[in-house]
Parts: sequence; C-alpha cells; structure tokens
Amino acid sequence: MTTPTGARPRRGRPRHHESPRARARARARARAHRETATLATEAPGAPAAGAQLTSVVEVDLTGAPAGAVVATVAAAAVRAAAEHPVVVGSRGVHLAVLAADGTTQAVVADADELTAAALATRIDAGHKSGHDSGAVPTLSVVDTGSRGVLADTPAVGPGRTAVLGIGAVVRRPVVMVVEEGEAIVVRAMAHLSLSYDARLLGGGDAADFLRALQRHVGEVAA
Repeated sequence: MTTPTGARPRRGRPRHHESPRARARARARARAHRETATLATEAPGAPAAGAQLTSVVEVDLTGAPAGAVVATVAAAAVRAAAEHPVVVGSRGVHLAVLAADGTTQAVVADADELTAAALATRIDAGHKSGHDSGAVPTLSVVDTGSRGVLADTPAVGPGRTAVLGIGAVVRRPVVMVVEEGEAIVVRAMAHLSLSYDARLLGGGDAADFLRALQRHVGEVAA
C-alpha cells in the first residue's frame, strides 16, 4: 500500500491509551479500587476516611503513684466522661484498658461509680486474670507511652466514639504559678491524645472533655 505521493506509510506506534503499559496501569488502578473497597467493608462501624480527629493536651502526673499512671489517667477519664456523656454516647461509662498494640487488657463496667482506688484494683485484676467484665466498652484508654511514644493518634474502633492515648511520662522543667509569682520546676508531664469520630463528637465537646480531664488528673494525682 502506498500514499498518493507514492511513499510507503510508516507503521505507527499504538495509541497511548491502547499501549500495553497503559493497559497495565488501568488494570492496576482497577485492582487498587477493588482492594480499597474490600478494606472499607472489613471494618464496619469504623470512622470513614477523614472522619477521625485527634486533640492533645498535656497533664502533670508528678503526684501519681509509681506504676499507676494508667490507673490515674483512667480514673480522671471516667470522671470527665460522666460530666460529658456525649463522649461515651450516653451509654454508661464502661472502661476498656488497651495495650500499646491495641489488645484489651481489662474492661471495667460502670467505672464512673468507682473510687480511684477501686478502679485501680479492678484494672489490676483485669490485667492479671486476662478476662473482662462482659460489658461493652464505651470509653477506651491505650498506654502508648509504654513504648516511649510521647503522643499518638490511636485509632477509634468500630462502635466507639473516642479513645484516649496516654503518652510517655517525661520529667522536664515547666513554669508554675507559685505564691511569689512564677517558678521553673521539674515535673512529670505527659500528653493525652483523644481520637474521636467527628461524625459523633464535635470538636468543642472534645475540648470540653479534655479540659475536664486535665482538672481531674490534677485531683486524682494530688
């Protein structure tokens, strides 16, 4: 076959969208879409992408007994949750204590009805027995600081509104108000990270809960 000019036409390269490389990319995109859809259906009830937010505050744990940081923060958290029930979905304060890897170590039903000492005993009993109370947790605390993490964004599990991460306790200088004005003192400080499903809990409610949590940590650790 020749052109009107008598020249033999060149064999053209495949169009870009028909090339083997383009077809391979299209197959990869389709496979990734199917995998994403599968992952989304494997965790029903979990926050949608972009729906989880995290707010962080710093607390003074200088007065917390040695080895009782988790129990101290947990006691403060259940008190704050009782004041702000929207954090637990108004279903009662049933506390779950999680390890850094997310495994459940203890579950305490109606934790807000216990004293700080009684709650610490229940948590310790849960740790030792490896069994929970049978209650469905409405508030979870996770000890991310046990591995040296200062602050984290713990994942909110399916069916839960929020989860509280406890960062590592670090002794460092801080400015404190004293009778003479201000002073620089060394205190044991830690960051608490509240991850929450923004579809169920507003940012203002999360901030109110964290302020109450700071206050109660000061009371429990005093």
